[in-house]
Amino acid sequence: MSASAEIRLEAARDLLRGRDASVGGSGARVVLLGASRASADDLARSVAATCRATFGVDRLSLDQYAARTAIRALAAHDATTGTWLASEAVAARAVFEVGRGSGLGYFEPVASTPGFPRAVARTMHELRLAEVDGADLSALPDVGPVLRALFEQFEQGFTGAGAADRARLLAVAAEVIEATPFRGQVLLLDVPIQDAATARLVRALLAGAAAALVTVPAGDTRTIDALIEIGVPIARPVDPVDSSLGRLRRFLFSDAVPQDAELDESVELFSAPGEGRESIEIVRRILAEARRGVRLDEMAILIRSPAGYTGLLEQALARARVPAWFDRGTRRPHPAGRAFLALLACAAERLSAARFAEYLSLAQVPDNADAGVPPSDDPVWDGAEDPFGRRETSSGDEDDPASGRESADATGDAAVTAGTLSAPWRWERLLVEASVVGGDAARWRRRLAGAAAALETKSAEAERGGDADSARARGLRQARTQMAHLQRFATPVIEMLASWPEHARWGEWLDRFNALVPRVLRDAVRVQAVLADLRPMAAVGPIGLDEVRRVLSDRLHTLEAEPPARRGGLLFVGTPEQARGRVFRIVFV
Repeated sequence: MSASAEIRLEAARDLLRGRDASVGGSGARVVLLGASRASADDLARSVAATCRATFGVDRLSLDQYAARTAIRALAAHDATTGTWLASEAVAARAVFEVGRGSGLGYFEPVASTPGFPRAVARTMHELRLAEVDGADLSALPDVGPVLRALFEQFEQGFTGAGAADRARLLAVAAEVIEATPFRGQVLLLDVPIQDAATARLVRALLAGAAAALVTVPAGDTRTIDALIEIGVPIARPVDPVDSSLGRLRRFLFSDAVPQDAELDESVELFSAPGEGRESIEIVRRILAEARRGVRLDEMAILIRSPAGYTGLLEQALARARVPAWFDRGTRRPHPAGRAFLALLACAAERLSAARFAEYLSLAQVPDNADAGVPPSDDPVWDGAEDPFGRRETSSGDEDDPASGRESADATGDAAVTAGTLSAPWRWERLLVEASVVGGDAARWRRRLAGAAAALETKSAEAERGGDADSARARGLRQARTQMAHLQRFATPVIEMLASWPEHARWGEWLDRFNALVPRVLRDAVRVQAVLADLRPMAAVGPIGLDEVRRVLSDRLHTLEAEPPARRGGLLFVGTPEQARGRVFRIVFV
């Protein structure tokens, strides 16, 4: 245990280099579990850079290790790993079931708010990770009976769906290791132990290991208390306090009072009027340190409030051309997700033409969608990935000629005629001129057919008038062609939306969505990935389309862009928790 990340990491490097005689030499297998997979990778690379060869080091986060350990045991019980999105879906269903049964009592005033199912999911996870029994909740004042009902309904939802949340995953992994102890070496790199389920898994892992080393930041009292309860002896190397930074690091989370000493330049305090200006000042100092010879990957920005700072920092760094590595990636508007949500809203609002026009405005109509080309027979996204690991997906470059896909900004009548919908505003205008307002599929067909007939009549009149080559005649012919394409594309989509039931199980909704997505989205991979996350919920229901939209809304409105696979040469940006297991020369807080 040390307040210095460098001291903790040096002890970890000694184990991996095989210099510590107490851990059995360099030939033994070592399971390196970091607070994150990326921090474990950083440590392994730093060791590999100083050795002739390294082998036998398995690098994972604790959650990834639990998933890989428990996956066979879960499969034996016809269960698979769930996701946070699936948890929100189960929580939303639990709120609905309890609400229509005994009622939500204390929570009734806020039960209809969009964030309530998410808050319920988070609370249920905390209770399950703490290994709380549902019967113990009844005694709580005000919220006890309702909380117990939600807890039991939440557990039934996961069990019925054959899915495992993080609490069950950790519990099953602990059971597997207790039955078949791991006999190699274990290195836990700043792994936080914040709940009973994690403590049980760590206890099982350390109990059978030939040797183990655990590094813990000083001040992480919950993890330290858990290790003491497990029976792990704690070594406390002396932290250097010969600088302002050393004293800050040593006494920041301590009740002890440091002795007076001269200040130096290792710690600098500065302020700025607002987060935007603060981000700019940080980037200026980063550039100054880089000119001084500090590599970008040796610097970090630690942010307390990612929601308030991430976008501002991303913009400031981009303007200064400083390449950055955001630990949780960045979030941007997701046109494909927003287009799909617009179609769901179209179905929910009685085939609203305004919602369909909103979908068209996002330019997500697939290439040749209206030219009679059937959707691709390629399998939809199956969600295959390492549980709790990084998903590696790529939808390709839309402007890359090799991808066979034209840019959405392309212009020209040929593109529109081919059905690529390079100018979606034209179809929107045709919808307005056809006076389509919604109602039912038959009304859509009548309105579009009537508008097409009117254009045909006007075009024929222009031809008979002898001005077939006039601008008006050419415009009418083009509008007639565009209307024909719009009819061929929109009519089957509207009929699919009209055929949807008012209520269905998640499995039926997902089947219908997967049939729709390839027809209506130019880039469907991300939407299919979200739908695949919900597949374990197939048996839950029946539910209405409004509930489905609430569950999908947050995940589809914005796109989470994963950080690059390697951090070399990139500035680190993350929260203090995400910096666990890492060391930097320059840190901006």
